Amino acid sequence: MASTSDLAGALAAIEARLAANWTTTRIAYVNIEPNDPWPPVNESGGLVAWIYVEVDGDGAEIHAFGTPLNQTVIDTGDIRITVFVPKGEGLDQARAHAVALGEIFRQQLFYNSDPTAYVRSGTPRIDGGIAVSDDGNWVTMTTTVPFEFYHRA
Repeated sequence: MASTSDLAGALAAIEARLAANWTTTRIAYVNIEPNDPWPPVNESGGLVAWIYVEVDGDGAEIHAFGTPLNQTVIDTGDIRITVFVPKGEGLDQARAHAVALGEIFRQQLFYNSDPTAYVRSGTPRIDGGIAVSDDGNWVTMTTTVPFEFYHRA
């Protein structure tokens, strides 16, 4: 019997896991609402840290043979979370956020939407950071976590 789970649901589960476990900064996704105050600021108008999330699939393959619509398929991809910290606050805050974000996904199993479908995330990798972003206001650091979505198709 075919699974009722799909990659769209798995990607939404990744975003939901982050939202449920991260309240430290504002989270931005690929499509930011135009009425949001952007970039985020505190009460006195100073810039505050925020994160930008990209969840991309990069491939899929049949992992175990069977009949059509009853084969184990693994979709793979990366969860990329870039931390933006105001220039002048240094890499320490960016690094602390990047590490904490990676721990949300380190070696996790979730989105058990039915007995044959789940997301397994891997070990986070953190880049060295960029001292200043293109607009000159931010220090950035990115955490990348690979994921696999197992399901029947």
